[in-house]
Order: sequence, then structure tokens, then C-alpha cells
Amino acid sequence: MIKDKIHIYRAIIILLGIFAFGPLWSQQSKVQNLITFDDKPYHFGYLLGANQMLFIVKTNANSFKVETNLGFTVGLISDLRLGEYFNLRLLPNLQFGERTLIYPSEDPLKLSSVLLNIPLNLKIKGKRMHNIRPYVLVGGSLSTDVGGNARNNNNDNKNDFLLYRNDVYIDTGVGFDFYFNWFKMSTELKMSYGLSEMFLSGGINNPWADSWIDGLKSKVFQFNITIE
Repeated sequence: MIKDKIHIYRAIIILLGIFAFGPLWSQQSKVQNLITFDDKPYHFGYLLGANQMLFIVKTNANSFKVETNLGFTVGLISDLRLGEYFNLRLLPNLQFGERTLIYPSEDPLKLSSVLLNIPLNLKIKGKRMHNIRPYVLVGGSLSTDVGGNARNNNNDNKNDFLLYRNDVYIDTGVGFDFYFNWFKMSTELKMSYGLSEMFLSGGINNPWADSWIDGLKSKVFQFNITIE
């Protein structure tokens, strides 16, 4: 858990550095690029990013731990202009990641996931400062695990799965748009909070897990770079 927090803090520090030095960079840029870009009724792009899949676990085992590794995200962008400061964004993407559950006196259980996400986010933009513009994101997403350890609840092999396949997320994020000569690039931090109970306890053949997990929900931390 400490290692996970270090990764998150590093990403936050990087983005805060962009917040601090972005206005200075924009002031030094004399020429405004892509002046009419934000006036387009719609446009498209793609995103690449790093993610960290986390669990919010309710447990009665003090020595229960969750370890995560950095994964990666690839996706597409469809952007609809709603007004000067608002855009509606559909961002279908694939997230590849892995989490490890460590139980007392049991072998670690690795849970790999390939999440197909369909986020619908409202992008609320600040005022443009030469070639930089801050924004925040709010919205939600639907997610299904198309690979890895998630299975439907009619499977009784304890080594195959632990999680339900589908989830619903609330999304929040913050970032910056950077305007270059031929394209716009954005960097953003995004957090997605799962609303569904993911632990598949009913009918599962792993009583050792049932006895230690009272509840489990997903959380995904992302650092994305978009090109539009």
C-alpha cells in the first residue's frame, strides 16, 4: 500500500509542477497556435496513459494486503462542443492492469484485468492563456472485464475468478490542454471510483476468502496523455 501511494504522489507532484510552470511557459510563447481549434463543433483523437488499479477492501484480517503494478491504457476520443467552456467527451478505452491479494497463510492471488471502459465525461475548461488551458472532468463510465480473472457468477472454480465482470464508475479529473502548431496535446490526472460490489461471494468455492473479505470495490488512478 505504501508503494502504491508513492506512485500516486509522484504523479500528483508532476501535474502540480505543470500547474506551476504552465502559465510561465504560456507567457513566453508569443504566437497563439490553433486559434480556432476550440470552435469546432466536434473533433476526434486518441489517448495513451498509465493506470493503477486499486481495491477498496472491507476486511477483518489485519495482515490482509493488496499490491498493485502500473498498467497501461489506450483509447479513442470523440469530443462534442457544448459551449465556450464545456465539451462532452466519449472516451472508449482498454485498461490493462494487475492486482495481487495477499491473505494470511495463503498463496498470493494475482488478478489480471483487461477492462473495456465507456466513459462519458463533461470537460469544463478554464480561460485559455496563450497556448495552455486548464480543465476539470466529471462524469461516469461503464466497465466490463473482457479478460483476466473476472468471470460470470455461474463459475465455481476458485482459481479462475474473484470479481464480478461489470462495474459502474464515477469519474473526476484535472488537466491541461497544450496547443501546438498542428495538434493539441493534453495531460491529465483522473480517478475513477467503482460503485458496484465486486467480490463474488455467492456460490464461490473459496471459503478462506469469504471469511476475510466483507466487501470489495474498485478504484482506478490514471495519468493520460491525449492527442487531438
